Amino acid sequence: MKIQLIDRSRELCDEWELKFEGCNDVIVHCGDFFSLKTDCIVSPANSFGYMDGGLDLAISNRLGWQIQRNLQKSIIQNHNGELLVGQAELVRTENKEIPFCISAPTMRVPSILTNTVNVYLASKAIFRLLKTTKEINSVTIPGLATGVGKVPYDVCAKQMRRAYDDVWLGQQTFPNSWYQAQKEHQLLYTNGEYRDLQFR
Repeated sequence: MKIQLIDRSRELCDEWELKFEGCNDVIVHCGDFFSLKTDCIVSPANSFGYMDGGLDLAISNRLGWQIQRNLQKSIIQNHNGELLVGQAELVRTENKEIPFCISAPTMRVPSILTNTVNVYLASKAIFRLLKTTKEINSVTIPGLATGVGKVPYDVCAKQMRRAYDDVWLGQQTFPNSWYQAQKEHQLLYTNGEYRDLQFR
């Protein structure tokens, strides 16, 4: 599997290159989202599959509005009308250029996502789905929640790498205590800062 991380932001690409150093199956490319050949693109959409803004609008205009129709039909039929953050859905695009699209919501509706682990959850969903899909040999993933969600580039890259390690490399371990779970959760969106909330 070739994992292509693509964004126009040089700053985000620098963070990806730093965080994914040594990952031979990951390519970082600074440029247009459609600039590299791929079997599958990732839409960091919302829970209701509307693809009419930002990168999703570019996908719809480039590959066709049937992707939104197919996605929303699947959300209604298979997810009780809502694709939750932490879930992902694979749909056929009906376009030979890029035959597959993965929708992995980073937000339920457009929201500011600082101090959340939504990028991590969406990335986990992407990698879990890819591990079970045999038809895809390459995937293109954009920056997740760095636009409307305003997640800082370093936090986005850190959460995506953690999801890659946990799912793609199978390194996730079950926390040995509530304290450890809480600490690891906070460290996903802070720079080494941890505040014990004393939830006992």
